Amino acid sequence: MKSTPLCLGFTICALFSSIACAKTCEIPVQTMNVAGLSVGQSIRDFQKLHPTVKQVVLGGDSYHLEFADEVDPQIKKTGVTWVDHIAYDLDTQVITSFSLSFLDGPMASYETDLDLFKDRILKKFKVPQKGWVQKNNKYIYQCDDYRIEIHQDYGAAHTAIGPTVMVFSKKSKIF
Repeated sequence: MKSTPLCLGFTICALFSSIACAKTCEIPVQTMNVAGLSVGQSIRDFQKLHPTVKQVVLGGDSYHLEFADEVDPQIKKTGVTWVDHIAYDLDTQVITSFSLSFLDGPMASYETDLDLFKDRILKKFKVPQKGWVQKNNKYIYQCDDYRIEIHQDYGAAHTAIGPTVMVFSKKSKIF
């Protein structure tokens, strides 16, 4: 089947759009962290700092680190109330994504304004300060190596997550 000029035009536009969206990270992936967690961090190094964390297989090729009490005291000191997930790559043994809840802790509750929650995250942790885009009830920062999402849904929906920070490396299945 022959390609029409219109289809070729859309293909070229899509290519340039995806290239234009890629950007250099304001903070390199090796130094960016939230509550002591970093994508690209070796699970061995993380386990040295958090000896109560255990490796678990959730089925298929989903490998995670979990705490028996959903969070350890060291991470809890940073304002995190529970760790939703810490995923890692089995082959490289590095963290590929994580999700941290701040619900009903010192940083936020369901009532905390999204902008205020974002400001608190930016002040407390080593994350990019510029380049955030707001979409509905979250802020997103995306660069070549990782994506950070700061969520606040105010408990409005049945699947409410409240004030949460999610970080995905480019090696994550969700990136």
